[in-house]
Amino acid sequence: MAVTTGEREQVVPAELGRKKRRFRPRLIPHVPIAILVIVVAVAILAPLLAPHDPARGTLVDSLLPPAWDADGTIEYPLGTDANGRDVLSRLIYGTRISAIVVVFGVILTGLIGTAVGLLAGYFGGVWDAILMRLVDTILSIPPVLLALAIIGALGASLQNVLLVIVITAWVGYARIIRAEALRLRNADHVLLARVGGCGWFRILRVHIFPNVVNTLVVYATLTIATVVIYEASLSFLGLGVRPPDASWGGMISEGRGHMNTAWWLTVIPGIALLLLCVSANLLGDWLRDRLDPRLRNVGGS
Repeated sequence: MAVTTGEREQVVPAELGRKKRRFRPRLIPHVPIAILVIVVAVAILAPLLAPHDPARGTLVDSLLPPAWDADGTIEYPLGTDANGRDVLSRLIYGTRISAIVVVFGVILTGLIGTAVGLLAGYFGGVWDAILMRLVDTILSIPPVLLALAIIGALGASLQNVLLVIVITAWVGYARIIRAEALRLRNADHVLLARVGGCGWFRILRVHIFPNVVNTLVVYATLTIATVVIYEASLSFLGLGVRPPDASWGGMISEGRGHMNTAWWLTVIPGIALLLLCVSANLLGDWLRDRLDPRLRNVGGS
């Protein structure tokens, strides 16, 4: 069936409208941002918010259910563990551990990986080969095996968990930033700066780094869930934060032997871990769509 010119003029705008709606960046994720803000606020105000000492308890109050249960009490809103410690207080202080891991883990890994990626991508040649072989070497070692070796030699502590995260996680930044630097080193503005006599450090700082910030921010946001799960996994295995200090992974590990009788010991910190990781990933996905110039231009926003 033939399509007239008038019908074609009506069809084309409709299809363009559908494409714009399809590629338009998603709305601001208010709920994930609110959850992340709450996590940060709880971590900062933990001593003021915790109703009990997270490291001390009474055996008389051991394994009390949450307050909404018939046998629960409002004194312990989320129940108690096998040692009579308040689950809510331990959850609040566990938030502080996760926040510390995110802040220091993401910042340190981002600094190291960005520096290595910029140097390898800009200079290329021997520097690129050496730095990327170092990246490949670290990637070839299973993270858990490396964590066992480091923590086995230095002992279990939050500082050593951060050390393991920094050693294993910076390589992701290095590979992504290197790809961006390779693309930008032959750009017109970089070539003009080189001809104008700018040194390599100024070119990296002024002409290349600002153009990789968007990629860096998105990847850093997506890394939040990775480092949080990494710390929780090490604490679950007994290689992270030492008891009686509270961490979400350690709480899940302590409660796994009481799953049939005290489900709240593992479910409540598990939900907290899930909410934090999903919120960070949703924020990262939104930032990726928002900062991608191709999607921004197509969506008309």
